[in-house]
Order: sequence, then structure tokens, then C-alpha cells
Amino acid sequence: EDEATAGSGERAAPAAAGEEPRGAAPGDGLVPLESILRTDELTRRPPRRPDYEAERRLLASLVQSLAKPAVDILRIIAEKILEGLTADSAGVSLLRKDEKRFHWAAIAGAWQAHVGGGTPSTFGPSADVLRSNEPQLFQHFERRYAYLRPVMPAVEEGLLVPFYVEGKAVGTLWALSHSERRFDAEDLRLLESLGRFASAAHQVVEYRELEHSRRAAALNLMEDAVQSRRALEKIN
Repeated sequence: EDEATAGSGERAAPAAAGEEPRGAAPGDGLVPLESILRTDELTRRPPRRPDYEAERRLLASLVQSLAKPAVDILRIIAEKILEGLTADSAGVSLLRKDEKRFHWAAIAGAWQAHVGGGTPSTFGPSADVLRSNEPQLFQHFERRYAYLRPVMPAVEEGLLVPFYVEGKAVGTLWALSHSERRFDAEDLRLLESLGRFASAAHQVVEYRELEHSRRAAALNLMEDAVQSRRALEKIN
């Protein structure tokens, strides 16, 4: 969170992980986006050797998970990002339907305790990625997004890619380094590959939620009908 409102000595009110504190303005005391972007370095760093067989197994396991109704597929995706990119933390951010916030729907690794948090839809890493409509590599989030300062461990590097449903960006996948680990072009390629899978997974999750809502509504109608019938029987 931003520690204090700019120009005053007052601390901002505490908030949950990833939330802007009440009374803090998004731009207070922050550096320009360009000062924390390192995306161009991805192509300059020596890439690790692609392991296509490991990638094939990873994607195959995701497809199998997608076929199991009880599986939390977004959590599995986060775990596979962590595994495939040997990241320290990994996650899935989804833009809420009201488009006011990005929700950390799934997190694996060191940041796992922060699942359920999120960032504003107008000012944050995911917001800047969707605004640019392309992957971005960040260093030290907290230098621009002050509300992320208390979220520990601190981020050395963060690689984010947008993913889409029917051409509309709906969220981001991300891999974080809290150490000397540095991402490269091969990490970007793999994360974009997982982004394509995330698009399909997001549609499956939405369909399951819709079906659950329909079943709940049907059960409520049946219960109402039973109660009405009992009431009529008592009258008669």
C-alpha cells in the first residue's frame, strides 16, 4: 500500500493485499511506467534451451485437468507456470465483470497466501499490460504501484502476458522472481503458450459457474413449489 498520501505525514488506512489504501491517489509519489519496464531485455538475454517434450507433457496434463469438473483449473495453471518457468511465484489475474478490479484468482509459490487479493483495473501491472495489449517484463513493482509495497516477498522481476476470450482481454498470466532469477525470451514463449490454454480454461470456468447458477435456481424453484403445495394442503 502507499505508505502516506503525498504531501502529508498521515498514513493511509490499511487494506488487503493488492488494494489501494483509502485516501491514496493512484499517482502519489510513483515513477513512470517506462522506468520499471525491462521488456526489451527479454530478447537480449541468452535464452534457455526449449524443452518441447516437457512442454508437451505440461500442456497434456492441463488438458486432462480441464476434463475433470471438480478440479480448480486456474490453480493448476498457476502451478504449471511455476513449474514450467521455474518462477518463485505465479498466478492468474482476472478482470471482474464490473471491470473495476483485477482479481488474483489463483496463485502458486511464495505469493500463494495472497490469493483473493488483486489490483485496480485502472492502475496496476495487469492494467498496464492490457492497456499496451502486449506482454511486459517489470522490475520492482513497488516503485510504481506503491500499494504493492507490503505484499511480500518483494518482486525483483514480473513477466505478465494478457489472455483473451473472443478477442477481448480478460486477464493476465504472470510469473514472478523474488530472487536473482531472470526471465528470457523462452520464458515469454512458454507463458504465451499457457495464455492460449488459459483462454479456453476461462470459458470452461464461466460455463461451469453458469450451470451451477442454473441448477441452484432450479432447486430454489422446486423448493418454492413444494412449500406452496404444502401450504395449500394445510388450507384444504
